Amino acid sequence: MDTSQQFVINTIYVGGDDDVKPSGGLRTVAVLTVLASFAWLFITWGPMYRWTQKTLMFGELHIASGMMNLNKSDPVSSIPSTGTKNRKDETPEERTERRSEMRRARAEKKELANQRVKEARDAQVVLAATAYGWLIVSSLAGFGLTIAGFAGLSSKGGLRKIGMLLLPVSIIACAAIGWYVWKKYSWYETLLPEWVKPWSVGLGVAAFGSIGFMLNRHGRGVHLLAALGVITSALLSMAAIWVAVRWGQMPAEAVNAALYTKIFAVQSAYGWLLLLAVRFT
Repeated sequence: MDTSQQFVINTIYVGGDDDVKPSGGLRTVAVLTVLASFAWLFITWGPMYRWTQKTLMFGELHIASGMMNLNKSDPVSSIPSTGTKNRKDETPEERTERRSEMRRARAEKKELANQRVKEARDAQVVLAATAYGWLIVSSLAGFGLTIAGFAGLSSKGGLRKIGMLLLPVSIIACAAIGWYVWKKYSWYETLLPEWVKPWSVGLGVAAFGSIGFMLNRHGRGVHLLAALGVITSALLSMAAIWVAVRWGQMPAEAVNAALYTKIFAVQSAYGWLLLLAVRFT
């Protein structure tokens, strides 16, 4: 081996993430996703929120109606007679037996009433948890679209810096509003001012949008996750209605296969479109 031979080391520099730009098609999809997230959150906290409150109210009335008719539908409310014999002609043994039957019937009636009260209370919990759980899931799906939309707009490093600054500011602002509303109104729905919901949702968009800025090197992957989130939220919406009917005593007259199909088709539509759009961009 010739010791005079020199080794030449070539250093290859890889361009930073700032040089990786999303395609024009992905940017177009990102803009549409941002608009879709705004529309999604508006519908969730506008007409769908009012529909949820109306459904919750009808469910509560249905439960209350069942409680009011408790005695009317009680199968042991009337105590069977021991016979046609006049009570004055009863023997001591027959009188003791009749009184024992009356005590047993009253005990059965009380036990049945307690059971129905427990079922009604459980149904109220299930109904409320299902309604507000659906709002949370739907909101998270909308905010997932917000993250994806902002992530796909650009890959510039400056946006990541903006996101890192905007995220703590928006979180602190949300916490401040939450503390103020809890202190002054205790989050009672009938007392909340009109500005609370739009400001809360707006700050949520700012917080999740800043997360999208920080993930702007992964716009394509975040869009795929957002699409799956939208489809999953549609499945959970169907499950929420089934649970509300099955265990929440929600009136089921208008709940049928057509309603389930409509809910899934409408709510998951943008998720399927997003999967196709990202596939071909």
